[in-house]
Amino acid sequence: MCYLLKNMNSKALERRVKKHILAGKHTIFIPVIPGLEDTAIEELKTLNLQAEKEKEPGSLLVEGSMEDIWRIALLSRTASKLYLRLLSFKAEGFREFRNKTNSFPWELYLKEGSEYRIRFSLTHCRLHVTDNIGKSLNRSIKERFVEMKGRAPFLVEEKSSQVDASVQTILIRGVDNHFGISLDAGGGPLYDRGYRKNVTEAPLRETLAASLLLAAGICENTNIIDPMCGSGTFSLEAASITSGIPAGLKRTFPFEYWPSFRSARYKWLLNNQMKQIKMPCTLLSSDKEGDAIKAAKANWALLWQSIEEKSDTKDFHLPESPFKKLDFFQSSLTAEEEEQDTLLILNPPYGMRMELKDKLNFFRMIGKKINEDYKGVRWGIIAPGLDTEKAFALHWDKKILFKNGGLPVSFLIGKS
Repeated sequence: MCYLLKNMNSKALERRVKKHILAGKHTIFIPVIPGLEDTAIEELKTLNLQAEKEKEPGSLLVEGSMEDIWRIALLSRTASKLYLRLLSFKAEGFREFRNKTNSFPWELYLKEGSEYRIRFSLTHCRLHVTDNIGKSLNRSIKERFVEMKGRAPFLVEEKSSQVDASVQTILIRGVDNHFGISLDAGGGPLYDRGYRKNVTEAPLRETLAASLLLAAGICENTNIIDPMCGSGTFSLEAASITSGIPAGLKRTFPFEYWPSFRSARYKWLLNNQMKQIKMPCTLLSSDKEGDAIKAAKANWALLWQSIEEKSDTKDFHLPESPFKKLDFFQSSLTAEEEEQDTLLILNPPYGMRMELKDKLNFFRMIGKKINEDYKGVRWGIIAPGLDTEKAFALHWDKKILFKNGGLPVSFLIGKS
């Protein structure tokens, strides 16, 4: 990329944006759930993107275009966050740091007069005083715009946890004096799809639910049985995956305020995806708690109402809610479900969610129920610990280790 200083002429700037940003390839940094990197890599392949793992767990890198960033934000269900990598260098002192950031063409990434914040993640770095690092970067950005006779962006402080997509976020990550400076393209955690407003105790994050469903091999013709559905995260993600609902449909992203953003092209991408939305797979979702079913039904309505609002099809019909109050141990498999591809997905209560005196006995009951009443069915079960895995007494074909709410758990995939 050409770092030569040029005047902040709008036409000249536009030509440079087209040449260096829109026509160029970029390093895209994608944090995902540690332990589920392979699932995320497979999902990115469906977007014609090849991802590579970084040394740090849960970190993927992709070489792609600016439009690829838009597509990842809009369509990926496994990405936890999304960043555009701007700079990567080694620095042991502020002079080195300033030299690397001084000549960078910030005007190609930040608009005149825009607002931005700086966040840090530093490990084993000689430069560890974040205030000084932030001031150094802010000075580099300001001087770049001043020399180009442009209005410099403003550094702002964190004021609230609410995400304002128009305020850009620059992330400075440093490990062993190696720094990466990135621009947040996603605008906060991507698990917030915008439709799950009603929650019950200890809900799954949407990115985790989607990753586990994909790891278990969900297909558009798969029947999903979600008998401990809670507020419905598994079912909502299963419906979204099989119907083709864009994960970022209800979000506004920071890249929409970048100099390189092309609203007409992005709208075309979104509309093209909306035209492909179809009815979801068959869902059999239940919970023994009435409050959980009430929350799940409300979330289901919010999901499909957002589709109805953005759909150009006048005859769009809201799919019927799949949620009903039913105790898993009172459920059974129909003859039709036995003959079709059916996936039982389970997130049983554990940790602080459980008040049962004999937790292991509860998990033994689950395993027995599956073996006796769900024969021939594929299943995926979240298991909190080795004792729980043994208590299920189920033969699993694949085991994925990850953390949920800070607790180490596993996801067991098999067939009864």
